[in-house]
Amino acid sequence: MRYLKGTIDVKLRLEIDASSVRGAEVRLEGYSDADYAADRVDRKSVSGGVLCIDGMVVGWFCKKQNSVALPTMEAEFVAASQVASELLGLSELLGELGVVVHEPILMHVDNQAAIKQLEGEDSSGKAKHIDVRVKFVKDFVQKGVIVVEYCESRKMRADLMTKSFPAPRLGELRELVSLE
Repeated sequence: MRYLKGTIDVKLRLEIDASSVRGAEVRLEGYSDADYAADRVDRKSVSGGVLCIDGMVVGWFCKKQNSVALPTMEAEFVAASQVASELLGLSELLGELGVVVHEPILMHVDNQAAIKQLEGEDSSGKAKHIDVRVKFVKDFVQKGVIVVEYCESRKMRADLMTKSFPAPRLGELRELVSLE
């Protein structure tokens, strides 16, 4: 409650690029993050995602994962597959509305080992539910629909969805997601 009272004047800033309104391609981006074993009771991780159109934040989510991840990378795979799914759905919706989406869609991940797996390294030995998520994203990467890029933690917009922060860092993250 105290946070809500203290941020009652904070607003989401939406800026539309005039060129995208006039028929140019729009660029979709997603930011994916996971907080490994975040729940102290059941040790399930938390996925966070932020979705952008031409750099403008248009959606976000924070969701507890359905199963316990053993290594950190598994939690990152789950979060990445959730963001990829949201991006593909948003791309399809925009297409239905007649908006041309630039491909490849850009997905930012802050775990370099996870990126290597998503881009093509062998993922054998993983539990089936994780392997399916990795292959889901990898399939779209190999088709050139999605590109996965490393995003340093300081610029990771999805951090806001997965962790709590001291006031100065919280302010930086709010600015990254266009909250003023």
